[in-house]
Amino acid sequence: MTGTDHSEPTVTELRRLAAGVLIPAVGRTVVPRWVEARIADGVGGFIPYGRNITDAAQVRTMTARLHELRDHVLVAIDEEGGDVNRLEDAGGISVPGNRALGRLDDLDATREAAFQIGLSLVEAGVDWDLAPAVDAAVNPLSPNGIRCFGADRDLVSRHAAAWVEGLQAAGVSACAKHYPGHGASGTDAHLGSPRIDISREELLESYLDPFRAAIAAGVDSIMVSHDLLPQVDDVPATISHELLTVILRGELGYEGVIITDALEMAGIHDVAPLEVSAPAAIAAGADALCLGSAAFDEDTATAIDAIVAAVHAGTLSVERLRDANARLARLGTRPRADLAARDASIGERLAERVTEVDGGVVLHG
Repeated sequence: MTGTDHSEPTVTELRRLAAGVLIPAVGRTVVPRWVEARIADGVGGFIPYGRNITDAAQVRTMTARLHELRDHVLVAIDEEGGDVNRLEDAGGISVPGNRALGRLDDLDATREAAFQIGLSLVEAGVDWDLAPAVDAAVNPLSPNGIRCFGADRDLVSRHAAAWVEGLQAAGVSACAKHYPGHGASGTDAHLGSPRIDISREELLESYLDPFRAAIAAGVDSIMVSHDLLPQVDDVPATISHELLTVILRGELGYEGVIITDALEMAGIHDVAPLEVSAPAAIAAGADALCLGSAAFDEDTATAIDAIVAAVHAGTLSVERLRDANARLARLGTRPRADLAARDASIGERLAERVTEVDGGVVLHG
């Protein structure tokens, strides 16, 4: 990015820069006092998880409160459709998940499903959807298989682009995940680092095609997961300069926001605890740190202190922090689509198209 500020920040400015890259959980069904204080400190945004959501009015009240506390507080959420949703029973919309959409293989249907999800998020006051999952589920034991469009990278790439286009047309930023893609592993990143045994050449040849497609579609953000590619780097992708800066930024030419998957997950925490992973991820090329569903005020403070300490130690530059904050400032600025385009019937119509029945079925009244 151009126009980098090389001046030395004050102590307050440095702490605001450190806070600006953090995306912790809200933690309650109302905005707690600690969140209000952290917004004043400059924290970049917050994520409401399922247990923080009760109904449509409560969600709108929460997001409105977060937005009124400071200009440009990002509200992010995991709303993928299918099994992974937060708002389906709280004013959202029910649509088939990625695996069903991939089986249907109708790009217009995928685009429209994502657009309708986007409209529900606009109504809820959400700026940033941490979706879609664009892993290619080549391993039948992949824990994320049902969240993927399929195992074929060409199919996944086409639907990844359509999903991104649909969601962002509604005015909500999309997030292609989980870079570099752990559909080849049977390990859940919540429990350990998924191991992907491919070379750098194989990675670039076709493995990253779904992310290339999302980038070509203009995706606002990409989530990096805790995959370990031992032939590429000896640390998880979350803190890998090779995978984030050299390959994602350099080889793929991506200029949008890079956000980490939750830093509380064992896939990174067992390798690098928060005080290590937070500054290391930013130094490697990430712009935003998802701290996880159980990360509240104490973890936010830990991350801020660790980032500030890394700047003082010379292992993280102020310029890298400013660059990350500048990228995040562009999120949540898309024009919102007209909510009159909402179509609550789309889920039922798509479900009828994707339903498959094997064997004899007996319906009981």
